[in-house]
Formats: sequence, structure tokens, C-alpha cells
Amino acid sequence: MKITSVFGSGLVTAAMGAFSAVGSYAAVTAQDLKSQWNGVFTVEQAGRGEALYTDKCSVCHGAELRGTEMAPGLIDEVFSAKWNDQTLADLFGHIRRTMPQNDPGTLSGQQGADVLAFVLHKANYPAGTQELPTDIDMLKMIKFLASRKPGAEK
Repeated sequence: MKITSVFGSGLVTAAMGAFSAVGSYAAVTAQDLKSQWNGVFTVEQAGRGEALYTDKCSVCHGAELRGTEMAPGLIDEVFSAKWNDQTLADLFGHIRRTMPQNDPGTLSGQQGADVLAFVLHKANYPAGTQELPTDIDMLKMIKFLASRKPGAEK
């Protein structure tokens, strides 16, 4: 039995076109993915984040971001392993929903991005020329990778 006799040739052509479009979109999306290794924040943004961190985060995570009895470190291997291969949208969302611990959910989107930029800066990831965005869809395009992949751009 022919596929065209069951579905009709127009439907098969449309379905094949849809699969082709999805494949093309996936290829573009994979190419557009960045990581924190690509310089996704600015030094100025990290500076704003430092002031916020000192005011709202350091009491729990420590002045040097190494953690305390109250909260984990933010620049160590445990942190990197926990967030490895997730997106910055995941990390940003976690910050926005659960921080600061004594007043969760009170950071604005810009404050959350600034604090995250400061954390990335203190962990010695490279700064770039554009600020870390506050848009979740844009942050979904940036992976957190514990180590730089061989051959990855600097």
C-alpha cells in the first residue's frame, strides 16, 4: 500500500517539510548556543552585582563566595558540578525564586542578572562586551559548562 493512498500526497509533502524545518531550526539553535566561557556579561554589570551581593548574599554565601554553614559556595567545583550543562536561565530562575534566603523572590530581573554576572566574574569566567540579559529565552541559549570544551572559542 502506498503512503499517498492513506495520507494523500499533499499531507506527506507538508509533513516532510515540517520535519525539514524542525531539523534546520535545531541546527541553528545548536550553533547559537553559548556558554559562560564566551564572555556573556560585562565588568560593569559584575560591579553592580558586587554591591548587591555584598548587601543581600554575602551574609549566607560568604564575602569570598566560598560558602558558610548557612549556604554553599558559588565558585567551587561542587557548584560547577551542580549547574554543569544546565542553562543560565535555570541558574537565573533559581536566584530569582529562592534568593535572598531571608526574603526570596524579591530581586528584580536586572538585580538577578547583575548578581549572576558578579558570581561568574568571581569564578574567573571571561567578561564580554554585552551585559547578561534578563530575558529567560535569551538565557536559555547560554549553557553553564564546568569546563571549556576543547576547541571552543575564547
